[in-house]
Amino acid sequence: MPLLLRPWTPDDADDLSRAARAGHDLASQFGGTDLTDASAARSFIERFLRFDDAAKNWAIDVDGHAVGNVAATGIEFRHQTAWMSYWLAPPPAGRGRGPRSRPRQRVGVRRRSPPAGTRSPGEQPGILPRRACRGIPR
Repeated sequence: MPLLLRPWTPDDADDLSRAARAGHDLASQFGGTDLTDASAARSFIERFLRFDDAAKNWAIDVDGHAVGNVAATGIEFRHQTAWMSYWLAPPPAGRGRGPRSRPRQRVGVRRRSPPAGTRSPGEQPGILPRRACRGIPR
């Protein structure tokens, strides 16, 4: 099954709603927004899963369905930094699709060590699933 990374569209509302219903652990990714109906999911896509200068959100598309998100948010062009995150709906989770879905296009960011006293993304709850944090030093 090939993966495609593409910007979210309002047509993905049913897939987003399905993902929210299937993965109770995804609630923190949606900020407590109830996405059980397609109109709420459509509004969420338009408001929060943007693809603009401040945020790049790619739907992880498998067989024409959005099954997750890869995001670069808080993009800061002066210092060439951004927060990177992803989430996957339960059916594709654990099948190696997260690592393969990293965007191949350059988004003008680079990896950089966090300043002293800050926490790495693997230590922040809700950003990466625990199984994705294996091997990250604490």
